[in-house]
Amino acid sequence: SEFEKAIEYYRTQEFEKAKACFNQVLAVNPNDKTALLYVERINQLMVQGVPQNWDGVWRFTQK
Repeated sequence: SEFEKAIEYYRTQEFEKAKACFNQVLAVNPNDKTALLYVERINQLMVQGVPQNWDGVWRFTQK
């Protein structure tokens, strides 16, 4: 599925490809909260850069 491809691209830091796939998911279902979250994270990673030793997992450091 498009979502699975997007996740794989995300994990391999191919953010442009991942974002394109997530946007295709959103074209079919604009309310897909998970796809929206990933697009938000991708945008953040593209602006701020990828942290060293990034493994694709988001850890919350604040409450």
